[in-house]
Amino acid sequence: MTDQNENEKEKDNDVPETPSDEAETTSEPRQSEQRRYEPEPEIYPSGIWMRALHMIIFMALFGVAEGILFFMAVFQFFWMLFTKSRNPSIAQFGDQISEWLRAVGRFQSGATDDKPFPWSGAK
Repeated sequence: MTDQNENEKEKDNDVPETPSDEAETTSEPRQSEQRRYEPEPEIYPSGIWMRALHMIIFMALFGVAEGILFFMAVFQFFWMLFTKSRNPSIAQFGDQISEWLRAVGRFQSGATDDKPFPWSGAK
């Protein structure tokens, strides 16, 4: 029994360490390696068909929000063209819409199960 343990230790010691192995353990992970999505035991708590319904609803709302953002961008451009300054109300509302679009994109792609507004209760 002890001979096997010693043989395993020798095998581990025979493997040379490369500089890249040390660099990976000491430095921060690269941006592409920062988020890893591990499989979860239960895919969707309230059922996959309920998720499908939410995805369809968010798909329609996403299209509406894209249209609103487009018209806001055009309006903001002309505002800036004529007044030489941006409209802070449009900028703030555009920021809120873009954050919501991000949340919907994360939900739609399966990166999170957190539903965006109006089901989240935030914003």
